Amino acid sequence: MGKMLIEKLLRGCPGINCIYVLIRKTNDKSISKKMEENVENSLFDTLRKQQPGFQNRIVAIEGDCSLPNLGISTTDRAKLIREVSIVFHVAATVRFNEKIKLAAAINVQSLKDLIHLSKEMSKLKSFVHVSTAYANCLENQIVEKFYDPSMNADEFIDLMESMDE
Repeated sequence: MGKMLIEKLLRGCPGINCIYVLIRKTNDKSISKKMEENVENSLFDTLRKQQPGFQNRIVAIEGDCSLPNLGISTTDRAKLIREVSIVFHVAATVRFNEKIKLAAAINVQSLKDLIHLSKEMSKLKSFVHVSTAYANCLENQIVEKFYDPSMNADEFIDLMESMDE
């Protein structure tokens, strides 16, 4: 979903100077290699024809949604605070067999951390969060409305930290 959002933003909003993308480093690939592979995807073929060099407007930021403060370095954090005006948070794990602590870190704590980071962004105009489809799976029928949570995020995070896996 993230790749589709980036492609649509760059193709449909030519005034965008830069998109920062949080990318998790792995043992076998650097974030620059992962970014290079992402923009080589056929999804970007139309954009590649219309806007050669579009990939220069995408900047990889090393991070990890499963880590505290998104695993972002102090330098990158300062850059984001200084330059970002719109935040899209579409990262999540939707594996139904994910370890609960990892799912909590990615789906709850990372959102909380990004909200805190965004509050420091002086140019921020919009914060968009795309949630998972099964957030209200205990309901018999899901309608378009705001549901009251059974506990707040801090209580949930504290619960996860107090329990073993």
